[in-house]
Amino acid sequence: MPAAVSPSLRKLLDSTIDSIEKLDLVIALHGAPARRLAIDALAARLGFVGREEVRRLVHELSGHGLALGTLDDHVVLVPQSDADEGALAELADLYERDRALLIVVIAESAIERLRELAGRAFTHAFGARRPRDPDDRGGQNGAS
Repeated sequence: MPAAVSPSLRKLLDSTIDSIEKLDLVIALHGAPARRLAIDALAARLGFVGREEVRRLVHELSGHGLALGTLDDHVVLVPQSDADEGALAELADLYERDRALLIVVIAESAIERLRELAGRAFTHAFGARRPRDPDDRGGQNGAS
């Protein structure tokens, strides 16, 4: 992965902001007054994303403690720590200066997750088999 992002930003991108849609949503909230926007306004800013997609993204970000939907149909960006706050500031700066770098980091993180899933699937498929009986000759019934 590119080394131009801090460990705290890399952690945020790896664990929470794992898609371009989430990146755009977080950036829109970060730049909003009081870091708060109506769901309709977010949907309009994101362009291709409807209200239900915004709700889904907010739900996923909420699971990581980063965004919170409110009762009055708004979304608020709520970093949980000083490290999150610093990572968000770095994220907003990089988004303005080098958006391509952020996209590369997110893509590489996604590829790494796919590799891990493939490795687990391979292990499960081939590692979970029972050990072969030493007398089993692969269905040859002992014939040589």
